[in-house]
Amino acid sequence: MNKIEAKFNRVKKMIEKYPQVFEYGPGASEAAIQEAEEQLNVTFPPLYRKFLEIYGYLVTEDESIWGIAPQNLEYDLVSQNDKFKNMLAKSGKPPLLSYLVGIQTFEESLICLDLKTKSYDGAEVKTCFYPPEKEGSEYLDDSFTELFYMECDNAISSYLDEQTFKKDNHPPSTIKETKLSSTQDDLYETAKQLILQHPELSELGDGYTKEEIAIVERELGVNFTGSYYTFLNEFGGGLFGENVFFALDDDELIKINLQLYHPTDYEHGLAKNLVAVYYDDLEDFYACLDYENKINGEPSVVYRNANVPEEDYDQNERLQSFAEFLLYIIKDTVSVNG
Repeated sequence: MNKIEAKFNRVKKMIEKYPQVFEYGPGASEAAIQEAEEQLNVTFPPLYRKFLEIYGYLVTEDESIWGIAPQNLEYDLVSQNDKFKNMLAKSGKPPLLSYLVGIQTFEESLICLDLKTKSYDGAEVKTCFYPPEKEGSEYLDDSFTELFYMECDNAISSYLDEQTFKKDNHPPSTIKETKLSSTQDDLYETAKQLILQHPELSELGDGYTKEEIAIVERELGVNFTGSYYTFLNEFGGGLFGENVFFALDDDELIKINLQLYHPTDYEHGLAKNLVAVYYDDLEDFYACLDYENKINGEPSVVYRNANVPEEDYDQNERLQSFAEFLLYIIKDTVSVNG
């Protein structure tokens, strides 16, 4: 599974987790998809076709992604493209180009699949505006899946913000709530067992000795403790699914962090109190141990992007430990690949 397919599957899990946020159909049959392709005289790219097969179309509170919706023409791809083409003809504007298929509206423009572009080894095409604000194509995302993810992530974020607002403005309950808490050892052990139960996803190593770990500590000027030290000792680093945990082999952890501290291709470097231990190439962020903000003796974990100054981040957004971060990543990967 390549990274864009993994991202598509992640969006599926998001929708499954928050079904109340979305409206969608039962999915379109192969015959219905082929009929739409014939009516538009196009061939849909594989992952948009997969979207049609699973959902047909998708609607959130603020946006919709058109598809196969014969019972609701407001979200029907063919109907909406015909409507837009008629509007262009009546206004005397240039016609919609044959290789563009509108899947959304944005103000007075369409957001389209550009079928003459290819990305991710042909699994995807880029999305663009039509008419463009300036001459030539104006690409929005490098794939339909990126747009799909963005819409679903925004919808879920809005829903959770609304729930938080309601909770914060609700009269306090007279019943005292109790909540079970897990120690960092428990969180790490749960993550470890999931890793061991899914060898088909794991390309992690066998761990490093304390002498090997000490060399890296001296180079980076830190003292690895708690759950991250245990992870280095037991697994070292490597891949779990598509997730990249930096290894000590070939000085990988050292080289990556020194490069982030002293970038040559961009202006802002990683703060020196942070040690990047993980990279997510789907979302383009690093997970970093924060040695200036320890919780119960362990460095907390923050997400950082390249070339973003530290003052631009919300310092309250952090996980309590590497164990908490590790368990989230492992559970999410097992769920996506389940």
